[in-house]
Amino acid sequence: MTQDEKLKLILDTVMEDANALNSTAVEEYRASLDSIYDDKINELKAVNEARYKVNVEALIRENNSKISRQQIKCRRMQAAKQEEYKNLLFDEIKVKLLEYKKTPEYSALLNSYVDLVSKYAGEDEVTIYLDRTDMSHIDEIKGSKAKIAESDVDIMGGIRAEIPAKNILIDESFASKLLEAKHRFNII
Repeated sequence: MTQDEKLKLILDTVMEDANALNSTAVEEYRASLDSIYDDKINELKAVNEARYKVNVEALIRENNSKISRQQIKCRRMQAAKQEEYKNLLFDEIKVKLLEYKKTPEYSALLNSYVDLVSKYAGEDEVTIYLDRTDMSHIDEIKGSKAKIAESDVDIMGGIRAEIPAKNILIDESFASKLLEAKHRFNII
């Protein structure tokens, strides 16, 4: 074997070893890069999933907030409509009460109120207040020893009675009964 052949053999052996080392180094570097790439992809996926969850939760909160505002708006509108219908209903009731006041039954009702108040008062002094529009019924109120006076407030009908000795005010006025009914009335 000649020196050139020996050199060539050494060169080939060295080159094979260098290529093997180079190939191993490249494979290790590629595996390292693949590992870094996979780690980075997983990290980015985790970050994106977290962002996605945060954004979804924010959208859900925003949507719930919008729904809540709409529900409040709807409740307010419903309450306003209920109040409107309630007022219409009670306006009709007022008209019916005014019509009722023109009937003989109303005179009988006034008499029954006066009788009840007189019995309750016994021997004590009683002042019965009538609405100014009911003052024409004074003659129809039978045999009462009570003092009858015009009410200084609009009671719409019925009576208010005062028994000073017992410190009692009896309110059987249409205005107070109507107001009480209006406060208790609920539209479902």
